[in-house]
Amino acid sequence: MTPDPKLRAALEPAWSELREQRLLGRIAEGRRQRAGRQRRTLLAVGAAALCGVAAVAVVGLRHRAPVAAGRAAPGAPHLTLADGSEATLASDGNVQVEEQTLTRVKLRQRAGSARYVVKHDPGRDFVVRAEDVTIRVRGTIFSVELRGDTVAVTVERGRVEVSDRLRARELVAGESLSLPAYGPAAPPAPAEEAPPAAAPVPAAAPHGAAHPAGADLLARADAARAAGRPGEAARALEAFVATHPADPRTVAALFTLGRVESARGQWEAAAQAFDRCVSARAQGPLADDALAEGAQAWQAAGVAARARADARAYLAAHPDGLHAAAMRRLANE
Repeated sequence: MTPDPKLRAALEPAWSELREQRLLGRIAEGRRQRAGRQRRTLLAVGAAALCGVAAVAVVGLRHRAPVAAGRAAPGAPHLTLADGSEATLASDGNVQVEEQTLTRVKLRQRAGSARYVVKHDPGRDFVVRAEDVTIRVRGTIFSVELRGDTVAVTVERGRVEVSDRLRARELVAGESLSLPAYGPAAPPAPAEEAPPAAAPVPAAAPHGAAHPAGADLLARADAARAAGRPGEAARALEAFVATHPADPRTVAALFTLGRVESARGQWEAAAQAFDRCVSARAQGPLADDALAEGAQAWQAAGVAARARADARAYLAAHPDGLHAAAMRRLANE
């Protein structure tokens, strides 16, 4: 029902400037309240969004895939060499460059872990030394971890030669080896040592008889070297070579035999072992060292002609090799 205009006019207060100001004030206050509510709503929505992003970030950090084994974490310190080879150090890694030329790179790893990516170069000798353990390569990827009294070497690609004071072994991709960081000193040559009559070197097993297991013979040789019994080690190595001539470990066994015989002053036997090592694998990773050490062993044995022959063979095959300077001197004597 529409109210009577006269009654409405009587009930409503008269319009005045004061009433107008009050009305405008209420309108402005209402606008301010609505704006405040909108701002609070926007802030709440923004805070919720930020919390969601933070939660996602935390989840992402918690579930981020770890760095693959053998790979350097992003941001890890790098040592880049002149030939393009690299060493990536762990947080505790300590590697120093001792020599860097066109034909030789020599690094000393003093602590921690490092991964090496070595550019392939047949004319350059690349050596990493960790305490008493030496790693020699031409081009490969491998890691070295020095922990207390142990040096662990792991090969990712290619092959490396790992040696300590009394042994040398070859590792290929996928293989690992742990050695004492401080190997035993080479034992002095005994005044007189003759092999026992009951343990001759077996030239061939009798028909139907089983050969000793190769792993057993090598383990026996390792134990004898560690215990300072070079004669026993030499016999075990000779037995391994004689009974397992086709075994791929024969080359390393012959090289180790040469080292063992050198350590006890049996120079002619050492020279023969090194020469046999070269004959077994003339192009292998131990061939250049075997040639050089064989030449020096022949010289120590007093067989100058054989020493010069091995030295010249080394220079013909490795004119810029690690031992080239020593072999040139020996070849001209």
